[in-house]
Amino acid sequence: MTDEKIIIKGLQEGEEKAYEYVFRTYYPLMRHVAGNFLSDSFSAEAVVSDVISHIYERRERLEINFSLRSFLLTSVRNACINYLGTKVQRTESPFCAIGDEQMNAFNNISNMGDPLGRLLENELEDEIEHAIKSLPETTGRIFRKSRFEGMSYKEIAKEEGVSVNSIQYHIKRSLMMLHEKLANRLR
Repeated sequence: MTDEKIIIKGLQEGEEKAYEYVFRTYYPLMRHVAGNFLSDSFSAEAVVSDVISHIYERRERLEINFSLRSFLLTSVRNACINYLGTKVQRTESPFCAIGDEQMNAFNNISNMGDPLGRLLENELEDEIEHAIKSLPETTGRIFRKSRFEGMSYKEIAKEEGVSVNSIQYHIKRSLMMLHEKLANRLR
């Protein structure tokens, strides 16, 4: 699939192969352009992913009147400008602070069939799982109880036979270790 008109038609029809082609062919360049604008690799990756997701969401109304490459790079540039314009107004929440309502919204989005979303979601899930498995046994067990089983620090402390402060230490340690292990992926 190399003819640009076929790729654009595939994008408009939501074909996974077309989105994979865009991701494999243009993602590095799009990421580079966003990185030059934002000077932050995490934000650059987020903006590029948002651009591709936005294309998917608007696929029925997608009109590309010039080259696909130019369209993608212009979209990234505009998204970066919008991002910078709203950056002051935005506050980021740590992943662990995301509530059930936001997680349900995320799950609904990821279940909508966005090919790039599925690809990135699977890749990220594997890396997160690998990072969690690499935690020391006690720290990993406590982290799983807190984040995946929904247990409170007090409940975990009682079950583990330790103080709440000890649980807080293990959670803080696990978050720091996971941040270190996953930071390379975000660069």
